[in-house]
Amino acid sequence: MPRQMGELRRLNLEWNDLVTIARDRGMRRVQSQDNNLHWYRLATRAHFQMSRTEARDRVRSLRTSIAPFFAPNASNVQGLDTFGVEIEMHMPRGVNAHDIAQAIRDAGVLCQVEVYGHVTRTHWKIVTDGSLGYSTGREVVSPPLSGEAGLDQVRKVCRVLTAKGCKVKLDCGLHVHIGAQNHQDIGWFKNMLEMTSHFENEIDSFMAPSRRRGGQHANSWCQSVMIRRADFDAAQNLAQLSAACGQPTQHGARSHYRYRKLNLLSFIQSGTIEFRQHQGTVEALKTEMWVRFLLRMSTKAAAIGVETLRQSLAVMHRSLEALLSFLDCSLAERNYFLERRNYFLTRAV
Repeated sequence: MPRQMGELRRLNLEWNDLVTIARDRGMRRVQSQDNNLHWYRLATRAHFQMSRTEARDRVRSLRTSIAPFFAPNASNVQGLDTFGVEIEMHMPRGVNAHDIAQAIRDAGVLCQVEVYGHVTRTHWKIVTDGSLGYSTGREVVSPPLSGEAGLDQVRKVCRVLTAKGCKVKLDCGLHVHIGAQNHQDIGWFKNMLEMTSHFENEIDSFMAPSRRRGGQHANSWCQSVMIRRADFDAAQNLAQLSAACGQPTQHGARSHYRYRKLNLLSFIQSGTIEFRQHQGTVEALKTEMWVRFLLRMSTKAAAIGVETLRQSLAVMHRSLEALLSFLDCSLAERNYFLERRNYFLTRAV
C-alpha cells in the first residue's frame, strides 16, 4: 500500500503552485489572515519548515488573495458597466508602434496603429499624443471592455508593453473610462463625484506624489474635483452638474476643463466618465486593480441614494481602510491598496 503524502508536504506543493500563478499576476507578497501585521513573501520553497498551523495560514491566505482574479468580477455583477483604458507610455529605442501592435496581436488581442483621433473602436489602437511628444510617446487605447474577459485583455496588453521595454515618465497617465450610458439617474453621477472628492486624500495616498492634490509636474492634468455645493445639490441633469463642478459642457469634450481627477465631459464624446488620477504605468497589476477599484465605486454609487451617501460620509471615519470597507473591496484588493499606501509612506513626498 503506497504511503500517503503528509499534510505539510501537500501544503508545500499547493503553495508552490499558487505562487507561480500569483507572481504571474504581479503579486510579490500576501498578508496573513491570522495576523494582519504579517506578510508572506511569495517564493517557492523546497520544504515547509514550519508548523502545520502556519502552513495552513500561508496557503489559505494566498488562495483567498488570488481567488478574485479567477471569479466573476464582484464589482460588476450586474453587467452594466463597461470600462476602457488609455495607457500613456514611451517606447524604447529600436521599437516602434507597429512592432508593439504586432506583439499585442500575437498575444491574442486585436490591435492596430492609427492616426490620432477619438473614434471608439472595437479593437485596441496605438496613437500619438501631443502631450507625450511625437518621437517616443504613444497612447495605447482599448475598446469598451467588460468583466474578467476585458481585464484579461488589459493584462495581455500590459505584459506586451512591459516585455517590449516601454516605460512611463511624469508626463504619462493612466486614464480609465467607466461606461455611464446605463446610469440614467443623475444620482449616480453625483455619488461618483461625492466619493471622489470626499476621499481624495485617501485615494491620493496610494498614488504617486505627482498625481496628488498640490503635487507638481503632471498634476496639472488631473486637478481636484471642484464642487459648488448649492449648484451641485440643485443640479437636475448632467449639464447642470458639470457646470456645478467647473466643467461647463458648452466648451466641448476636449476643452481644458476636462483636466480633473474625474472628468464628466467625456460623456459628451463617448458616454463615459473618465478618471485621470492614476500615474502612468504599463504594469498589469496596477492597471487591473485601479479598474477594479473604480468598478467598486460605480457599484456603490448605483446602490445608494444621494442623501444616504452624504449621511454615511458625514459619520464615517475618513481613512483608506474605511473607504475600502465601504466599497466592499475584496481581501486581495484591500491588501493591494494598503500595501501601495505603505510603500509611498516610506518615501518622501
